[in-house]
Amino acid sequence: MGRVVIYDTALDAYVDQYALRVGKDVAEQVMAIAIEEAPEDTGELKLRHEVVFHDGIYWIFVDTGYAMYVHEGTGEYHPDGRKGGWVYWHEGKKRFYFTVGQRANRWLSRAGDAFENGARVEGAVS
Repeated sequence: MGRVVIYDTALDAYVDQYALRVGKDVAEQVMAIAIEEAPEDTGELKLRHEVVFHDGIYWIFVDTGYAMYVHEGTGEYHPDGRKGGWVYWHEGKKRFYFTVGQRANRWLSRAGDAFENGARVEGAVS
C-alpha cells in the first residue's frame, strides 16, 4: 500500500511512515477503518479525520494537537522521548499525576494494514 501520513497542524509536523498514493476511494476506506481503530477517550480523535488531496496525493489528516503523540507514544515509550518520568497537573481532576509517558497506539498504521488484508467499511466511499 503506500504510506499512512499523520499530519498535526498544532505541531506543524508529520510522522512519515507510509505515503498514501492511491485514489480517493481507497483513502476514504482506510480513513473509515482508522476511525473505527482510533482510541476513544474524549472521542475527539474519531471526529477529526479527513481525506485531503495535496501535491497529487490523498492524505489522511487528523486535525488535533496531540494525534502524533497518541500514534507514536511519548516519554519512555518513544525512542526520542523524555526518560525518568515527570509530574503534571490535570486541570479537570484538580490534582497532580506522575507519568513515564504514553504507549504508542498506531491506529492509522493498523487501518492501512487492515485494508491491505481485505477489511472494508460499508458505505465509506462517497
